[in-house]
Amino acid sequence: MKKLLFLSFCLIWLPLFSSAQIIQGESTTTQTLFVPEKKIPEKGYPRYQGDIYLGYAGDDICLSLTTTHGIRINKYLFAGAGIGIEYGDLWFYHDRYKDWLCETSNIPLFINLKGYYPVAKKIEPYVSLSLGYAYNIDEYSGFYCDASIGIRLWKFCVGIGFIYHECTGLTGEDYYNNTFEDELWTRNKFQVKIGFQW
Repeated sequence: MKKLLFLSFCLIWLPLFSSAQIIQGESTTTQTLFVPEKKIPEKGYPRYQGDIYLGYAGDDICLSLTTTHGIRINKYLFAGAGIGIEYGDLWFYHDRYKDWLCETSNIPLFINLKGYYPVAKKIEPYVSLSLGYAYNIDEYSGFYCDASIGIRLWKFCVGIGFIYHECTGLTGEDYYNNTFEDELWTRNKFQVKIGFQW
């Protein structure tokens, strides 16, 4: 009789115990290690910005190299200052005298403002205005203005600009043997530019 009771007890509890083991085994979950995606922080504003440009004007056969450094105030506006050098055959113009051609070099010193219109993360059309003074080792120093439009593609820039440069103090004789002294002469030219920005 005792053996029968023990056998009955085993038959009742054994399936329950096995079911508990199965449920416990199924309830064990595998832990997944979550690694957050590393995000590259965007550059904030204001921040430093610099650039360097190489320009060419076919009418003057003139090369220029300028560099500008300043503050990118926000994604739309930059303000800074720069220096450059121009070298080539420079044409100066006057209302009464024949055009004046000289082979010389200028060193423009200027302040610069740029306005940007971002159309994509690495594409920004821009307008630029530089105002200052062009120093010349000869006698052609005077007011300097450079206005241009262009586009920035990642770190590279391309644009077209117009340079206005005026000077006084030229002395000499024109084609018609008219002498002149301390007259206002101007130099106007279009140029193409390529540059690198950081």
